[in-house]
Amino acid sequence: MNTIDILLGRSISEHRKQRCMSQEELARRLGLSKHTVDAFEQGTQRASAKVLFEIAEVLELMIEGFFSSADSFEPVAPNPSLPPEAQDIAGHYDALSQAHRSAIFAFLVSQGR
Repeated sequence: MNTIDILLGRSISEHRKQRCMSQEELARRLGLSKHTVDAFEQGTQRASAKVLFEIAEVLELMIEGFFSSADSFEPVAPNPSLPPEAQDIAGHYDALSQAHRSAIFAFLVSQGR
């Protein structure tokens, strides 16, 4: 479990509740167990990219909606311990559109750490 899993889980939970949907209903519509949905929402189990897109579809949400909380993070100073390639990527982040940031974020979450 890491910060991204917890933030993503909170986001899933918030969007589900905004639609007055129970975990049981979301699980049924996804073909998953309530336990699995609860684990996603608690951040103790990571949903695959495929499942995230399915959750977004059920909740009638664009996939980027799950990651809007990622935009609220304050930028951090460059980390000199990162490899040069990672520093270069981080330096170009601001030039990306919101849609591209969200897509990249979703991809990285699906790949784990």
